[in-house]
Amino acid sequence: MIYPTEFRTLQLLLAALTMSFSSLFSFIQPEDLKFFEQPKQSYSNVEWSHDHQLVTETSLFHQQQSRSRPPWGVYTWIEEVAPALGTVEQLGIRNLRLGGPWDIPETAEVMEFAARNDIEITYTIDLRCENGKLLRRDSFDSDAHMILTYVENIKQFLSQYGSQGLFFKDKAMDSPVRALKIWNEPNFHYLIPASEDSDVDEERRQILYSYLFLLAASTIREEDPKMKIVAFGTGGSGAGDRRFIAGVHLKLSGLPEFYDVVSTHPYTEGAPPEATVHREWGKYTQTEGLQWIQRILSVNSHPNTPIWWTELGWEIPNAKGGLHPDPVNRIRELVSPEIQAAYVARACLWALRNGVQRLYFMHLFDSDGFNGGFLVRGSLDWRLSARAIHNLNRLLPAPKVLESIEDGDRHSYILKLDSSSNKEEKEIVYAIWTVAGTAEIQIHTPFDSALVIDMVGNRKPIKTEQGKITVTAGTYPLFLKSNERQKTTE
Repeated sequence: MIYPTEFRTLQLLLAALTMSFSSLFSFIQPEDLKFFEQPKQSYSNVEWSHDHQLVTETSLFHQQQSRSRPPWGVYTWIEEVAPALGTVEQLGIRNLRLGGPWDIPETAEVMEFAARNDIEITYTIDLRCENGKLLRRDSFDSDAHMILTYVENIKQFLSQYGSQGLFFKDKAMDSPVRALKIWNEPNFHYLIPASEDSDVDEERRQILYSYLFLLAASTIREEDPKMKIVAFGTGGSGAGDRRFIAGVHLKLSGLPEFYDVVSTHPYTEGAPPEATVHREWGKYTQTEGLQWIQRILSVNSHPNTPIWWTELGWEIPNAKGGLHPDPVNRIRELVSPEIQAAYVARACLWALRNGVQRLYFMHLFDSDGFNGGFLVRGSLDWRLSARAIHNLNRLLPAPKVLESIEDGDRHSYILKLDSSSNKEEKEIVYAIWTVAGTAEIQIHTPFDSALVIDMVGNRKPIKTEQGKITVTAGTYPLFLKSNERQKTTE
């Protein structure tokens, strides 16, 4: 007789074996090596440019400490990730941002899985009714009623799943929940529904979030001092995030004492992560937004507060495998699965280069009308973006930027990384890509024998001449590493 737990183990084993064989077969198929060949033109239906002078002037990568995991992860809901835990393990994902209802049966399985697999969880706390629908300000008769209900929800969550939560005490395990994110995109309609006057809406949202955040954060500090508090989580395409963050700081004196992390969602709406995005009202870049937030933190005497990108991503068309119909208002922002994978990989490298300490991609599956998922719902098949994340997790298990060799000149980027910064010996990896077109790049390396690896993990030997290696860089990022483990003293 096979018991349920044994059956689950057999399922995971079979899935792992299947993935191993599929990876092997995909490696030996010649057409799968196409990602060593770069597209001749940069793909995009939206207007953007690459102004490398707008890159963060004072890079924070030199301040990075050694880390025990990659900084990137995925955003999903508990009920969605529960059937895919084996696949999450195969992908090597070490960070999850979870949202949605937490008082559901699937929570116990997901939390125990994360604890056993050393996966850190950031939980986004909001308010939900029994059917999972979001409760906003219009669901309550007063601000005070909403805030008190929210604080009680936080207390209940912490009592079960916080650092001293009963669920983990009973199992003699440490809680994987390391951070609570206070609401999601409070500068949008998720906190207060939109009216006909957007200026009034923004002011009301800033005021309500100020009070809600202060009481929520005070509760977390009292109930669970070890728990990190993530503030804002603002919708960040354009300049909406910086206005909201600055406004709340003006309304709430001493605000930085109550948070540990500031987060935002810097979508580029179909453009590359390094791009300057052009809109009718002006231009914006991820790094310019990052600079603004850093200035706000500096003015408030907390310049070293970590900044996280807690949501970003790119969506593919329905005709290319997306679950949802193409959104009429975002048709121009859709990208191919190949470009989606390239942008996901480059966003991870871009975050490393700019000192962003955590980023989460939307979403594990296509959700909320957004076809940006890593996996196909139901079959759990891997999209190219999943293969790109899997490759990064294997290649850069604990990355730290050592040097930015090429920083946008010629539209090219080269990062020199220590792939395992938590170990005594450095293991050097070079990441190379361009934002526009292709370029022949020559790099001086310490390698006697080297491998070139494409964005989805295919690898092949590459010729070295006294440590010099030449590659054709382009939209699809490439990686160089030693063909033998390199010991360096740098």
